[in-house]
Amino acid sequence: MTVPVLQITGLKKSYGLKPVLRGIDLVLQPGECMVLLGANGTGKTTLLRMLAGLSKPSAGTACINGLDVVRDACQVRHLVGFVAHQPYLYEELTALENLLFFGRMYGVEHVQERACELLQRVGLERRMHERVATLSRGQVQRLAWARALLHRPLLLLLDEPDSGLDQEGQALIDTLLTEHIQQRGSVLLTTHQRELALRSGNQVVMIANGRIVQVDKGEGELQGRRKPQSDPHPQGDREGCPYYTTKCSGVYGRDYLRGRPARAILWKDVRYELRSKQTWIGMGMFALLVLVIFNFAFDLRVDNKAAVAPGALWVAFLFASLLGLGRTLAAEREQGPLDRLLLCPVDRKAIYLAKLLGNVLFIAVVEIVALPIFAALFDVPLFVGALLPTVLFGTLGIATIGTLFSTMVAATRARELLLPVLVFPLLVPVVIAAVRATGNLLVPSVNEPPWLGLIIAFDAIFLSISLLTFEYIVEE
Repeated sequence: MTVPVLQITGLKKSYGLKPVLRGIDLVLQPGECMVLLGANGTGKTTLLRMLAGLSKPSAGTACINGLDVVRDACQVRHLVGFVAHQPYLYEELTALENLLFFGRMYGVEHVQERACELLQRVGLERRMHERVATLSRGQVQRLAWARALLHRPLLLLLDEPDSGLDQEGQALIDTLLTEHIQQRGSVLLTTHQRELALRSGNQVVMIANGRIVQVDKGEGELQGRRKPQSDPHPQGDREGCPYYTTKCSGVYGRDYLRGRPARAILWKDVRYELRSKQTWIGMGMFALLVLVIFNFAFDLRVDNKAAVAPGALWVAFLFASLLGLGRTLAAEREQGPLDRLLLCPVDRKAIYLAKLLGNVLFIAVVEIVALPIFAALFDVPLFVGALLPTVLFGTLGIATIGTLFSTMVAATRARELLLPVLVFPLLVPVVIAAVRATGNLLVPSVNEPPWLGLIIAFDAIFLSISLLTFEYIVEE
């Protein structure tokens, strides 16, 4: 018996007390196209987001190729290609760089060749080195299709896929869908156009008020252009199919341990920041301004220097860090939400570690510039004792807490206000320890506790807490 590509049983979704889906039952076989037809607000997009792993059902089950979308989330994400209203692309990266990044996140072999092949297929080979921000709406939509097909998914989830495309683009999409179905891939798409639904789908499912109210047979024009052969792997083992990979869990377990997803995200963040320069410049100017103000505001005689200089240094680092932390995650949310990363079949911990390393790197660049200026303004030695380790671990503590909470508040309107309010109380221990450790290096005292050791212990505790809670924070 053939294992269905998609099997949904009693699926429900509620947001608080408001039900969106009220019990959905669907079955989609290999090589078929199912169309969801209904008005806005009937739950079509919500259903696709749950199948893509971006939202969890409130009740019921959904399985893709026999894998539960909640329990086997990593494997399921590798089987799915998602085209939504948002293109899920990075505007400051080029078309080719976007595909290279997502190819690395999905573990695509020969990713450069695969990316170039798809760019040529969607008609963007001449613009592959141009930033996404310079492309037209239709070209961005074509690139989104290339992103969705990059890892050869078994199931395509398409939310009004013809949006923003001209007649030529729509013809291209029909061709890509036909090729996908001929390779025993399956399609689940939403639309408002009944004619398109009846023409394209094998099944046309009418949804109203979160329930299936009617199921019709469609013409299946996409499938009918060429009758697919019988499934050579009737028990669901489709290793011979180019649209299916069964090795997700093992491969991605090793990839996570090797840090490949984290390195890919870090590469993307650094390249993105080098193009936009929104974070480094603001952080650097803020830190230098604080140091200059403190230099002129306080009496810096020798007997007073050790009391003022450490406080000035860490105030500059702390406020500049929070400024950068708020911007990096806000930019990720604003330009096509964090869903771009959450779609990828990687452990959520890898996303947190990559964001943490990126934030530490951004703060470190500012500190490298600010430290010599601090030493010159306050007339203190730059390389004294354990100053550099103190700065390093103090920065890690700030970034550890800041990355977690900036993710939490990034989707809120008052994030610039909320982030300091939430972070400052938790950062008091590490800031006090960092200030006292720095002051002790300038004027040594035999009675001071091991401040550096306390900072390291703080970092270890909150890094462990952050890794354990990050997955729940990024969930819808």
